[in-house]
Amino acid sequence: MKDPSLLAGLLYDSRDNPMSPTHARKASRRYRYYISQAILQYRDTDAGEVMRIPAQAIETVVTRQLQELLRTPVFRKNRKPCPLTTRLP
Repeated sequence: MKDPSLLAGLLYDSRDNPMSPTHARKASRRYRYYISQAILQYRDTDAGEVMRIPAQAIETVVTRQLQELLRTPVFRKNRKPCPLTTRLP
């Protein structure tokens, strides 16, 4: 099964270049990562401080932070029902 790129279209480097999901293969392993568009377009001098980041590392950090946010009392108090989970009359 292909791994989803959870943060596609949401990440930017420190110089506001979008970061795109990509992967590399070595033997039978697939390594997913996000890479700055500046690097993909051969504009190395325009790239931010972090040009590549392993997908699993950044996705894990973001997922954990989101889980913590969803557990906060402020969020839980102000949440609204999800229209996808409410019953139709």
